[in-house]
Amino acid sequence: MNSSRGTGGRFALYVACYATWFALSALAFWTTLQLLLAVSLAITSLRVNVLGIPPTNTVGAGAQLRGLNQFFTLLLVLLWLGGVVFLEGYLRDSAGEGRLWSRAGRVALGFLATLALAYALQAIL
Repeated sequence: MNSSRGTGGRFALYVACYATWFALSALAFWTTLQLLLAVSLAITSLRVNVLGIPPTNTVGAGAQLRGLNQFFTLLLVLLWLGGVVFLEGYLRDSAGEGRLWSRAGRVALGFLATLALAYALQAIL
């Protein structure tokens, strides 16, 4: 009887682990989108205010800055994807060790701090 209780408790912990993983992955995706917006605003600000290139210019330096924006988009999306894969293993291992909630809290705190930074950059730019 004790073994079935342990198995049911372990199953519930892994369900909670994957629900937490899904929620944190969604938070990470939103954070990535906000970082992309902040980077795009920074590049546009550099382009218009510092270099004096109109936003509609798509040749020369304007095209190079557009390419830089696309590079950062690709980089952040790949980092998000790799982070989601890493996060799944990290949370699954922590569920087995009984440390799911403390580790999930630390990860969420990191995402929220990064999200606050992205919002602050957007407000400045």
